[in-house]
Amino acid sequence: MPFRPIFEIVASKGYTGYWSYEALNPDAWAHDPEQVAREAIEASRAES
Repeated sequence: MPFRPIFEIVASKGYTGYWSYEALNPDAWAHDPEQVAREAIEASRAES
């Protein structure tokens, strides 16, 4: 999913708060939480 355009739209509306990631896939729950967080950060920083 292209996160960057979503972040840009929300920021253009003036939002400067925190973002959170929710792992909705039960398969992700079985993985190391730090690795899941790293992957979420990488996905959010990736170009679309």
